[in-house]
Amino acid sequence: MSRVDLWGVELSYGTEQVLKGVDLSVADGEVVCVIGPSGAGKSTLLRLVNALLLPDRGHVLLDGELVGRRARGGRLHAMPERDVRVQRKKIGMVFQKFELFPHMTVMQNLCLAPVIHKDLTPAQARERATALLARVGLADKHDSYPGRLSGGQQQRVAIARALMPDPGVLLFDEPTSALDPELVGEVLSVMRELASEGITMIIVTHELRFARDVADRIVFMDGGVVVEEGVPAEVLDRPRSERVRTFLERV
Repeated sequence: MSRVDLWGVELSYGTEQVLKGVDLSVADGEVVCVIGPSGAGKSTLLRLVNALLLPDRGHVLLDGELVGRRARGGRLHAMPERDVRVQRKKIGMVFQKFELFPHMTVMQNLCLAPVIHKDLTPAQARERATALLARVGLADKHDSYPGRLSGGQQQRVAIARALMPDPGVLLFDEPTSALDPELVGEVLSVMRELASEGITMIIVTHELRFARDVADRIVFMDGGVVVEEGVPAEVLDRPRSERVRTFLERV
């Protein structure tokens, strides 16, 4: 398990400021669901935690260590990519659209990164991948290609892949948004199980019922800032902000 902290984080794409001073802490083993309208900065926040982006201002920390940057000579500098890769072993990320290699089998998709980066031998990687596929209910699909799987199965493969390095935190970026409605449940079921195991999780989602069930805390973002946060019953049933009330009425 890992702790994540964002302090005064700002980020712009060109002239558009996407994050405008975000403060957010996620404790060891905590499950935080981030909700809000499109364009609120939710996915950008996840990409900062995973060092896919670096903030213009402020700090992102994983277990008290700067993510993607180092302090040197009184200034912050981007880490070399090899050092970023070491940090990312503590962070698993599941994207909206699976991001699986279509020309590789399920087993090859899971084993590729740990073998290339020499974290595991091929035999060790295959053993771990086999266990993880069983964990997500896909023990019989290791030799299948992604194109032969349903969307829900592909997303469960992506979750297993994110678990391969045994990360301390899992990030989910709208993991059910690309799925047909009847396939959403099978992915959420796996995520519920992970949440019950005490893994630190930050989940960007529009599934409010799921957020109510699994989140220790819900964070509502809009316009690049955290508007409101609290336990699910407070945010979803008794929101303090008029902006949150309006959002909930519309969804």
